[in-house]
Amino acid sequence: MEVELNFMGYYMKSFFFKLFIISCVLLFFFVYVRNVSNTSVSGDPAEVALSDKYAPMTRSERKIISDLIVQTIRDGLDGKQINYPDLDAYPPKWRALKTVYTTINIGSKLRGCQGNFKQEKPFLHAIVDSAYAAAFRDSRFSKLTQKEFEDPDFNFYITVLSEKKPLSFKDEKDIIRQLVPFQYGVILTYKPENKSEKRGLFLPSVWKKNPDPKQFWQKLKKKAHIKENFFSNQFQVTYFPAETIRDLDFIQRQDEVRIQSALTAYKKLFQSDGHVQYEVNFGKEEGTDKNNLVREMGSGYGLAYTYYITHDQTLQPIVKRFLTYVQSMTVPHRNGVLISDNPDKAPAGASAFALLAILYYEQESQDTSFRQLRENIKNGLVSLFEENVGIHRSPICKATSPHYDGETWLSLVMYHIFYPEDKILSKLIPNFNKTMYDKYSDKYLYSFFHWGTQAAAHYFAKTQDPLMHDFLKKQLNIYIDTIPFQAKFSTCSYAEGLGEAALALQGRDEALYKKVLVRLENQLDAVRLLQDVLFQKDKQGKVNLNAKPYLGLFLRAPNRLKTRNDVTQHCLSALLKAQLVFRNVQ
Repeated sequence: MEVELNFMGYYMKSFFFKLFIISCVLLFFFVYVRNVSNTSVSGDPAEVALSDKYAPMTRSERKIISDLIVQTIRDGLDGKQINYPDLDAYPPKWRALKTVYTTINIGSKLRGCQGNFKQEKPFLHAIVDSAYAAAFRDSRFSKLTQKEFEDPDFNFYITVLSEKKPLSFKDEKDIIRQLVPFQYGVILTYKPENKSEKRGLFLPSVWKKNPDPKQFWQKLKKKAHIKENFFSNQFQVTYFPAETIRDLDFIQRQDEVRIQSALTAYKKLFQSDGHVQYEVNFGKEEGTDKNNLVREMGSGYGLAYTYYITHDQTLQPIVKRFLTYVQSMTVPHRNGVLISDNPDKAPAGASAFALLAILYYEQESQDTSFRQLRENIKNGLVSLFEENVGIHRSPICKATSPHYDGETWLSLVMYHIFYPEDKILSKLIPNFNKTMYDKYSDKYLYSFFHWGTQAAAHYFAKTQDPLMHDFLKKQLNIYIDTIPFQAKFSTCSYAEGLGEAALALQGRDEALYKKVLVRLENQLDAVRLLQDVLFQKDKQGKVNLNAKPYLGLFLRAPNRLKTRNDVTQHCLSALLKAQLVFRNVQ
C-alpha cells in the first residue's frame, strides 16, 4: 500500500517541530498499514470493498435467473439444444458482458460448478452456458439425473465475478495472511519451465468447507496440482470480489431445519430444576461440571427469545421452570433485587439476562406471575447505573464492563419498549442512551458491539431517535470497514447485532441497510458452518455416544469438539433474526 505523505512541516522553521510531525505521521502510517494488512487482501480498502449482493437483484429478478437455470437444466435432461433467451426482451443490465459461474448442490454437497472467467457473453447467455455446463459437463461428476433434479435438496446459485486483481506477496505466509474468508475468490497460476501451466480457481463459496486460510490455500494448491510443501516466487495469485445470487427461499428452508435441530438439542441443556448445563464435550466420554452464572442467565434469555419469535408453545413450561429457578437466586439491593449464586457477587449481566428472559416470556405467554420479580430486577439494575459512567459491575464493584453495559442497556431498552408507562425508565433511558453513545459510539469493542447494536436498533426502530441512528451508523461502519471477517471461532453474536440492525434500518437508511446485509450474509455462512461441521464430524465417527443427543448445537470453533450453552444462544438468535431479515428482502 502506498500512502502519500504531505508534510506541511517542511515549510516550518523548527527542526524539532518537523521531526515531531514526521514521527507522528510515521507512527500513524505504521499502525494503519498493520491494521489494513489484517483486514483485507489488498492495500487499498477502496479496491476491496464488497460488492452489494442484494441491491442489483430484487426477488422478481432472482426469479428470472432461477427460472432460466431450471429451464436450461430441464431442456438438457430432455435432450434439447441450449436455448438462449432473446436479449431484446430484457433491460440493458441483463445484456452486459459478465463472468458467471453456476454451482449446483444436493443439500450442502457439491454436484457441479462451471463457468468461464472470460467476459465474452451477455449476462443471461452466460447464465445459460454455466448452468448447462454445471449440470452436464463438469468432468468431476456424471451428468445430472432426473432423480437428482427432483430431489427436494436440489439447489443452485450463481456467482458473478468482478475484475480480478493481482495479490502481491513476500512469501507463502504472507499469502495466507492476506486471504480473507468468504469475501473473495482466489486463482493460483504457476508455469514451470518447459512444462504446461498449472492453475487452480476457488470461488468464495469454497470457504464454507475450508474456513481456515491456511487450509484454503493448501486445497487450492492441490487443485492446481501443486505439491503441498512446494512454493515458488513465480506463483501468480489473483483475487476477485464476487456477487453471489442465491435462492433466498431455499436458504430460509435450510435455516428452518437448522433452527429446529438447534432448538431440539438446546432444550436438553435445561435441567429439571431449571439449571442450564454449561458445556458439552463431543470428543470425550466425560462431561464437565463448570458453570457461569451470566452465561446461564443468557441461555435462559435465549430460550425465552426463541419462544417469543417462534411461538413454540412447547417452550413455555421450560422457560417458566427456568424463571422459577431464577427467582430462587435473588439478593436484595437498594429498592430492588439482583441475581446471584454467591452472596458476595451479583454480576449486572446475570440480572440483565434474567430480566430479558422475563420480558420475552411475559410478552408471549401473557403469564404475569413473574411481574414482581421483573419490577424488582429492573429496580436493582437501575440502582447500578451512573450517568456518564455506565453500569457498575456489581453492588460491591463500581467499575464498569463493556459486556454488562451492553447487556443491561438492551434489557432496560426492551423493558421501556414493552412497558412504556414505567416512569422510572421513561426518565432514565434518554440518559442511558446518551451515556452509551458518548462512551462507545466512536470505537469498536467486541464485548459491547452486539449488545449495544441490538439496544440501539430496537430503540431506533421504535422511536426513530436520531442519536440512536447516528450510533448505529458509527458502530456498523467501524465494524464492517475495519474488523476482518473471521471463521475460526463463533461469530454468531456479531450476526445477532447485524440482524437486528438490518431490521431497524430497512426503509429508514437504505444505504446502510444494504451494507449491513452484505456483511450479514457472509457472517451467516460462518454461523451455519458451526452446526454443519458437527454433523459432518458425527458421520466421520468423531462424536461420542453420550453427546449425540446434543447434535444440533453449534460448536465454539469449526476445529473443536466442545461447546458451551451461550454459543448456541447466540447462533440460534442470529438465525432467527436472519429469518426475519430475509423475509423482508424485496
